[in-house]
Amino acid sequence: MESVYDFLKRGVKGAPLRNTYKSKCSFAMLGTVGSGKTTVAGFITLTAITLSARDPTFVCDVIESKSGILQAQSDLRRGKFPPKTDPDAALPYESGLLMRWSQRFIAKEMHLPICDVAGEIVADLATKYRDGMYDLEDKTFKDTGFLVDQIKDRDGFILTIPANRALLFKDDQQLEKEPKGMQYDPDINLSRILEAVIDHKRKFKTHPIQGIAVVVTKYDTVKSICENEGMDLYDESGMGFQNFLNTCFPATANKLRFFGLDKVAFFPSEVEMEADSWPDGKDRIKILRRRPDGMPCRVPKYPEKQYVRLINYLKPFAA
Repeated sequence: MESVYDFLKRGVKGAPLRNTYKSKCSFAMLGTVGSGKTTVAGFITLTAITLSARDPTFVCDVIESKSGILQAQSDLRRGKFPPKTDPDAALPYESGLLMRWSQRFIAKEMHLPICDVAGEIVADLATKYRDGMYDLEDKTFKDTGFLVDQIKDRDGFILTIPANRALLFKDDQQLEKEPKGMQYDPDINLSRILEAVIDHKRKFKTHPIQGIAVVVTKYDTVKSICENEGMDLYDESGMGFQNFLNTCFPATANKLRFFGLDKVAFFPSEVEMEADSWPDGKDRIKILRRRPDGMPCRVPKYPEKQYVRLINYLKPFAA
């Protein structure tokens, strides 16, 4: 069976992987299968396009390449969730957003590769272990050459955590289970992915990690429960987010603390749904036609301010 390393080197039809646009600072996305990476990428793109129309000091270039990221933001504007990343497609690591902030005669840029790697491939970072506590896989991370070839030059990461997989209920029931072949507890999987990334960057003495943005996706599915349990992710004091991570993702929170919380930022992400579905039975996202100031728009009901915060969080890292 072809290893992940060989797959990543091969690309599609033998085409080598490459970065079309390189900048001095680059963040990449990480998350397991179905964690909402493509939706988050669509929201980031949508927000960046909106900001570029409002803020004269900010512009962005959407480098779509093979990613279909414009389709993702278009789907969201139409009230539809974008399809998950195809694990058999080419890895569009060259795609994403090229963002530029300008002040007088100074301009800073950042490349944000998005929708770059399917969750199935990222999941390989967390499968060093089998089901047993001490039952390690024979293969090592050498097969996940993705780490060495693609992550080593990244200055930071956007980690997506699906709220609906949190162990919030009696008998550790979940609204949505982890992908087949991974540990039942999403906390273990996320912690191992972070461990793999941090360990390899430390071992190979590549670019140190400058920052990590943690986006908790699908918050709308557990929002009322979290608010009742003192885990409101919108709590401005930060205690709600802290309580959520320490309760539902303690190992991941511990890994982030060891990395340094001064370099980590947290963002909730959710959508407001319509009562009726699409004809094919899929969920329909509510669309906002006018903003509070009366200006016309066509955007989904999502926490836009949180994504503006996310883009502003990335700004100081731009070079």
